[in-house]
Amino acid sequence: MIKGLSEIRRLPRIGKIHLGVKDETNKGAKYPRAVDYFVVKLDENTPESSVNAFKSIYGDRPKELDIIFPSDDPNRFFPQWLKRYGGGKLLCKGDGETAQQVDAQTGEIKEIPCLYMECPHYKKKHCKSVGNLKFLIQGIPGGVWQIDTSSYYSIVNINSAIDIIKSANGGHIAGIPLKLVRNPIKVTADGKPKTIYVLNLYQPQPQPTKEEPKTENSGVDGEPELPDSDDLPEDLFPDDEPEPEPVEQVKNTSEEQTENNTVPNVSEYEPNFNDCLIVQSIAYELINGKKFARIEVCDTNGENGRVVYPKDPRPIIKAGQYAVLKDCKITKMGERDVLESYEVLGQKEAM
Repeated sequence: MIKGLSEIRRLPRIGKIHLGVKDETNKGAKYPRAVDYFVVKLDENTPESSVNAFKSIYGDRPKELDIIFPSDDPNRFFPQWLKRYGGGKLLCKGDGETAQQVDAQTGEIKEIPCLYMECPHYKKKHCKSVGNLKFLIQGIPGGVWQIDTSSYYSIVNINSAIDIIKSANGGHIAGIPLKLVRNPIKVTADGKPKTIYVLNLYQPQPQPTKEEPKTENSGVDGEPELPDSDDLPEDLFPDDEPEPEPVEQVKNTSEEQTENNTVPNVSEYEPNFNDCLIVQSIAYELINGKKFARIEVCDTNGENGRVVYPKDPRPIIKAGQYAVLKDCKITKMGERDVLESYEVLGQKEAM
């Protein structure tokens, strides 16, 4: 036996689970659309064998999963970092105090102070908080699955649930059958209520134990290594908006708006997607004797309609009804929403 080598065990990642899907405009541009279920699809992270195994148990649109964590250490199965990507690579990773930054010229990794919310990259939404949840799915052997999220609510929910479950099980969570679900909550965005779907975790039938909790460092040595989680997340939502404040929990319904709906100034869009709006109608309105374009828009699910006044309406007028707009920056001017800037992706089929 070789000390430092022979005792190492490693669990591979056999698939990624997504919280939204990608739709396509008539020009082939992709934009995000929210769903209220877990998505498993064939891609570079998930082979066909894993897709088939998952769907044989859960079908196409499951809203809850039976999972097990392979470790008692949340730092192993749910690492959370401030991350900045560029060119498909991780450029910087920090914890709010210190960060590891890659020198773009030399590739050298340097330790720098992490400025967190004061960092220019964070303010520009290039850096964001990312949680990578890794777990085993009961009935699917072979390795761990991973969900990437930058949702404030999902990260807080999972962290809170982990503490509760460990407290009820003598400091343990590894090997305990758990339920991973998507729950609806109501939030306020731009002064309007909306429903989003967030991750949550619970133990179906917890068994109280009198066993002493483990110390911070126990349960780490001898546990299997989990796959690296610094690869580029494909579909973290949100992309570039502030967090809405929660209003209340709501009853679960598939007809409600989901976590990843694309409405400006709402942050529940899990990195690499921009919030999108669909043009419903184009009209003109006289304001103080001047004619302004009045555009009715909605999110990609056809919900949350609103009226915006674009500073430059020409690209929208040229694209016409059902144009898909991304990178929408909306500001308030009195009682009106002004569309400061945007990009036309193409057109969506009539809703």
